[in-house]
Amino acid sequence: MVKIRRIELDMTQEKLANMLGITPQQLQKYERGTNRIGASRLYRISVILDVPIQYFFRNMDQIQHAMDDDGPDNFLAVALGDAATFRLLRMFANVRDPALKRRILSLVEVVIGED
Repeated sequence: MVKIRRIELDMTQEKLANMLGITPQQLQKYERGTNRIGASRLYRISVILDVPIQYFFRNMDQIQHAMDDDGPDNFLAVALGDAATFRLLRMFANVRDPALKRRILSLVEVVIGED
């Protein structure tokens, strides 16, 4: 959930890591779930990312079930809302051309009616 919110804010790992006083590698471990985040650090992250602390605990029952039974791909699908969203994000992440990424985003904005 940290990574999702960071990306929503268009914030780099480096920027968030610097604001937390940790290395980008440590932040990557938090975002991947390799390392657990302590309560005080999670609170600080919630302040920086401008969300209530409860934001990080949304859908916890569903997420825990997905982690236990179906592995990391299903965990992300549940965390993001559905499998189609997860698939789209995975594919979009593989687009390397920045101009093409901007065009895809523009297309999505037109489809959903955003300016």
